Amino acid sequence: MGLLTTTTGSFPKPRALKHARRRFRDEEIDAMELGQEEEKALADVIALQEHLGLSILTDGEMTRADLVAHYAGRLEGVEEGLLVRCWGNRYVRRPRITGPIERTASILADEWKKAQEHTSLPVRAIVTGPYTLAHWSYDEHYPTRKACAQAFASIVAEEVADLAKAGATEIQLDEPALGADREEILWAADLIGEIGAARGSARLWALVGFGCPDPDWSALATLPIDCLMIGLAHQGIESDDGLALIAAKMTLAAGVIDSNGTEIESRDQVSERIRRVAQHVKEDRLILTTDTGLRGLAPAAAEEKVQRLVEAAG
Repeated sequence: MGLLTTTTGSFPKPRALKHARRRFRDEEIDAMELGQEEEKALADVIALQEHLGLSILTDGEMTRADLVAHYAGRLEGVEEGLLVRCWGNRYVRRPRITGPIERTASILADEWKKAQEHTSLPVRAIVTGPYTLAHWSYDEHYPTRKACAQAFASIVAEEVADLAKAGATEIQLDEPALGADREEILWAADLIGEIGAARGSARLWALVGFGCPDPDWSALATLPIDCLMIGLAHQGIESDDGLALIAAKMTLAAGVIDSNGTEIESRDQVSERIRRVAQHVKEDRLILTTDTGLRGLAPAAAEEKVQRLVEAAG
């Protein structure tokens, strides 16, 4: 039996969905018509993941325009900000926090349920974590980033509780901004602990350490989560010392596919990355994944990279 496989979340959005979103912004179609296109894209991406043989699926983030605004933009006290460049030619709208952050209704549970209806395999629900929400927003209200993150943590805990109640067995906190600053990891761990208390029997994941070549493994090991997801392929992790440390505390979802690059790795390349990780992590503590989301790739390239991952996982 091979190792479990998954992706960090996003898949390329189909051209028809991108076109529908442009038409919606231009008020040429209504929310119902946009929703119909999103539903079709969701069904297709679930079917694709099943066809490719992934063990744990996601909704492909078909309804999520970007990491932060998709969630923060639906909260009270948050306003839409200006476009900012995040990497390459990608731009996102960085939210402005102008008052106390409040949530008036569940935001993600219905989205997750729609995805899960398309498959009998587990679909991992993805929620942007409080540290990243605070770090990647313009805060015009709270006195410190920690205070802002604390406010977001209370909201995210409610969201996680709603997802668990809806039946989600795998819940991921997207925390790509977390990874390099030991002091902030330690207080962020306390916030994640508060969120984890709301997960019920669901497994809590965290995606961290985006672009950090030498993360503080001992600090990451303090995170009160069940599964740590971190990229190992594209960012040149300098030491293997932390892998065993993490695996002693939690499951490691190791990124062994470079989803930032367009080159399609050979099966041998991916197998070598897996071998390196497996020297330090037992199979029952190891899940294989992509380094980051696949949304920036051409659909054919994204599919080929996932095929390599599944093939190398055996």
